[in-house]
Amino acid sequence: VLWRLIYTCRLVIPMNPSTIPTLDEYRTLTGEIRDQVAQVPGVTAVARTLTAPFQFTGGGKCCWGQVVEAPENAEDLIRLSMHPVDAAYFDATGTRILAGGVWTESTTYEAPYPVVINESLAIRFFGSAGAAIGRSLPNQDEFAHEIVAVANDTRHYGLDSETDVAMYLPYE
Repeated sequence: VLWRLIYTCRLVIPMNPSTIPTLDEYRTLTGEIRDQVAQVPGVTAVARTLTAPFQFTGGGKCCWGQVVEAPENAEDLIRLSMHPVDAAYFDATGTRILAGGVWTESTTYEAPYPVVINESLAIRFFGSAGAAIGRSLPNQDEFAHEIVAVANDTRHYGLDSETDVAMYLPYE
């Protein structure tokens, strides 16, 4: 397949304590919506995310980010784009997994938390996609994580944007 038609739809479900009192109930509700959308004729894949591809185009960036020290120079700071996604996101968007494997729902709730990073980040910090598996990024002590997979680079913020260094976090 040379191209794939991907349609994204932004659906905002505010977490209002009077209607959705707990995070588990919010996850259940968004999961039920995902399952209903998946049953629409013609839909082949559905995923949940907090930052949809191309949502912030024209130079815009989402607020989900983390600053990490560059491996070659600790005084050089790199903005790491963080994308909360569910495990189905990679298939739904055609994002290929180059090394490792995506988390499962049963592995998302205990530290170290599984994350997927993109190839640019893997090469910059670890030399290759394969070398990143089982490792963690430096200076992330408040977020105990383990790299379980490396995905191909994407242009999350638009076709006219540069490829960012990115980390995908479980949104399950």
